[in-house]
Amino acid sequence: RRQLINKAFFVEVIDESSFKIKLNSTEGKTYHYNNRKFDVKQEEPIKFESTFRFGELVQTDYFAFRLERNPDFDTEFGEVQLFFKLNDREKLLNKYKAKTQAKVLNKTASIIVVSLSDVNKQKALDYVNALADAYVMAGLEVKNLMAANTVKFIDNQLKTIADSLNQTEMNLNLSDQKKS
Repeated sequence: RRQLINKAFFVEVIDESSFKIKLNSTEGKTYHYNNRKFDVKQEEPIKFESTFRFGELVQTDYFAFRLERNPDFDTEFGEVQLFFKLNDREKLLNKYKAKTQAKVLNKTASIIVVSLSDVNKQKALDYVNALADAYVMAGLEVKNLMAANTVKFIDNQLKTIADSLNQTEMNLNLSDQKKS
């Protein structure tokens, strides 16, 4: 599914169950998140305005998404204008990569301190936690691979030793037969 990226979708909350979405773009670029490829740049204006219920699919030829209402969301927040953007994945990754700092806390320990500064503290925390989870999983995969390789090595050594012992036993039997 292609998605229009880097354009502001403005959201007006109507009530507890519905909202209006507006998009007015002179041009745009669409991106396929599944295969990570861009479409040809859209030269024609893209204008969209419609009302939906929370949880309902918002879909056109240029985008598809659902807005879910958080139960803690306060619809009485005054003149604040809400909007969101669907980001270019590579640009977003590079942005977070540039904002992320990692340093070794203690050279003798395997502790790393990862930090990220962002205006959205919860998003920064979620990113750092996901990064830590990915780091731990990668470490586990490496350890599992090392353990599997160690088991293979030991199995091969045991086979080699067993073959050697069998050969030695056969040689001893032949030697005993020659003596008798």
